[in-house]
Amino acid sequence: MNKIVNQVQSTNEHSIFQIQIGNRPINNNHVARLILSMKERYLMSPLIVNEKLEVIDGQHRLKAQEELNL
Repeated sequence: MNKIVNQVQSTNEHSIFQIQIGNRPINNNHVARLILSMKERYLMSPLIVNEKLEVIDGQHRLKAQEELNL
């Protein structure tokens, strides 16, 4: 039996995502470094979200991508 384990989807609608309760607070310095890095060379790295579109991994990347409209 085959089943889908992971899917990669793309969107520019950042507002659909929620930060999962219990995630560490956003570090604005880290986001600023990511923005500089993404401006220099953007390497797409997907966010990991649950079925409720809560970000499990990648909340700092999400904030940087929002800022750059990626």
